Amino acid sequence: PPTPTPTPTPNCNLRPIGIGIFDGQVVDQNGNDLKGGARLQLFWYGCLVADVGTGGKSNFVIPGLAANTRYFYIVTAPNFNPGAGSFTTDALGNHTENPQVR
Repeated sequence: PPTPTPTPTPNCNLRPIGIGIFDGQVVDQNGNDLKGGARLQLFWYGCLVADVGTGGKSNFVIPGLAANTRYFYIVTAPNFNPGAGSFTTDALGNHTENPQVR
């Protein structure tokens, strides 16, 4: 059988961009906001796309996301264990989620 071609290594300087946004609010295990102080890092195939601090109610907005693209995030906050997750943006590049720290 033919050998599959290897997955290309992403070029972090040529990451996909678009008009979409990832927005939400960082919450604890019970769904409560953290009153600010959280940090969210967004990655595309290991390439850092964004590194943002949250607002007063732990809300965030990350613009410039590409449509139908898979992203991975890590969220941290003082006195909590980190949380992580992934998602695929919709046809416009948008995604809304409330990432959780533990």
